[in-house]
Amino acid sequence: MSLSRVNILLTWCNENGIQIDPRIQVQELADRTESSCNSSRARGISVYSLEDFIDCSRSLVRIPKAAILSTRSCFLSQDITSAPYGHAAHLALALALYGEILRGQDSKWFGYLQSLPRETVDTAIFWGAKDVIDFRSCVCSSRGEPIPSHSAIGDDAGNVGPACSNTDFPECAPCLQYLDSKRARMWLSCTEAEKELDGLMDEIRQYYVSVVEPTLHAAFGRLRQAEAERNVNEVLGGEIPRLDECSNELNSVEPSLPGFCHAYSLVSSRAFLADAYHGLAMVPVADAFNHTNENHVHMESDFDVCTECGSLAECDHDRETLTAVPSRGGACSLPGVCKPDLALEIDTLDMCSVKPILPHSEVFNTYGSLSNAELISRYGFTLPENEYDIMWYTLPPTVVTMPTCRGAYRSESET
Repeated sequence: MSLSRVNILLTWCNENGIQIDPRIQVQELADRTESSCNSSRARGISVYSLEDFIDCSRSLVRIPKAAILSTRSCFLSQDITSAPYGHAAHLALALALYGEILRGQDSKWFGYLQSLPRETVDTAIFWGAKDVIDFRSCVCSSRGEPIPSHSAIGDDAGNVGPACSNTDFPECAPCLQYLDSKRARMWLSCTEAEKELDGLMDEIRQYYVSVVEPTLHAAFGRLRQAEAERNVNEVLGGEIPRLDECSNELNSVEPSLPGFCHAYSLVSSRAFLADAYHGLAMVPVADAFNHTNENHVHMESDFDVCTECGSLAECDHDRETLTAVPSRGGACSLPGVCKPDLALEIDTLDMCSVKPILPHSEVFNTYGSLSNAELISRYGFTLPENEYDIMWYTLPPTVVTMPTCRGAYRSESET
């Protein structure tokens, strides 16, 4: 990632009220080969301390919740059925993120989005799947070979054409990517990672066809209609792009399964559970901290907010309840009890230090107590000495055969 993208990101952060402690710095990784296990390193962005020692219990990054990207805050918020947790939450947030990526510079989050990886994060969920790879640059097209299609539903081997051989066409990056991922997927056979991935790719394909494509076409259709009604050329001095007429650096504006999988991989490897309103969300700068089990920082957030509007302070939705309940932010809603004015407080997510940080060292977060199977499936890397790595054994059912005792229990009438 070029330095200019870091500068654009930091400018965007400043415009959106994100505060970064001057003792740390978001940097691009100069040597992309020095790490073999961390996906954040591979994408070229990380956080380092500068010359000052940092003590524990310090808020190093404060991100207003108004700056995070979720199914509640995106421009598709009225079209997406959000989910509180699970794979459904990942799919919904991936659609929210993909919609913003397709909008390009019209997106409120463009300054943040332009800093994200341009390539699909190499998580194991996509290994061996042809239809998630963009084969438009495949050299097979110039050699008379069949080109894999972009069909979204069906068996991998049945809905795409054969990829070229890496010995015949070593310069063909898409086909080499597919062949390499296919071999990698074979190594996961009969492992815990294979159990983690079971059925997920089929769910992604089905969600793309049934939800993503119709939602995006309907949403951008409304934007074009609004453009015609409001004469955007005169008011804003520009046109809202058609899905099939414009492109930008981040992605093709035309929806595609590979494009959606790119957004899904970003969600899988970078999203945080923000609070009861936003749920799973993309949190700028917080996702720049790489993972280790011996982490320096963790995220802190007031999770208990209004599920209807996201307010940390008491709101109209609270007044609709018939009984007194504890107020958010630690205050009490009972009559006669003095409460702080939370309406004046900006609700933020904070990256706080949990241990001292030495000068000129990388600052790490933790993604949780995850096994290597979970790490390779969600983030695309493993840890060489992972204390949380486990293996489950499923024993076959035991059949107990009882001896036949009919003859031993004959009644007296039978003797």
